[in-house]
Amino acid sequence: MNQKQFLTLALLASCFGLLGGGLSNFYFGEKAEAQSSNTVIADRFILSQAGNAFEAELGFNDEGLPSFFFKDGDGNKRINMGLDKGGITYFSFYDPFNKNERMAFYTAFDGAPFVQLNDKNGNPRAILGMGDEENVILEFYDKSARPVWLVPKIFKKKKKKKKKG
Repeated sequence: MNQKQFLTLALLASCFGLLGGGLSNFYFGEKAEAQSSNTVIADRFILSQAGNAFEAELGFNDEGLPSFFFKDGDGNKRINMGLDKGGITYFSFYDPFNKNERMAFYTAFDGAPFVQLNDKNGNPRAILGMGDEENVILEFYDKSARPVWLVPKIFKKKKKKKKKG
């Protein structure tokens, strides 16, 4: 078979293939449509298992901001993560006995990270964080939440002096 015969055969096969596909789609097919994504919109989702008292809840906190809770078998919050007023993100752990927040990781609105340790009453006792890119903050409080030791600038980068000349 020479090149001219091959090209003629390929052209005829393509034309009849397109014609046959079009006719079969016209008589037997349905219109092709793009599939839409499945979207569920709700105020709250609760993950629960039959026979198990533990659950997880994705919803909104008391201030109307998004939160994700993990609850123990008694329905008490044990882990919570979400957004707080002013754009602060948090990840908190709760005491199983008196239900207070005991430890939390925060990222402030400016992106500065903080770790906070609380006593059994939920009062802050120690905070470690970054004030900005150059300053580290370390704070300790007594049981009445009064400052005992505050170190707002433990480490600060030294600026290099310009050489004259």
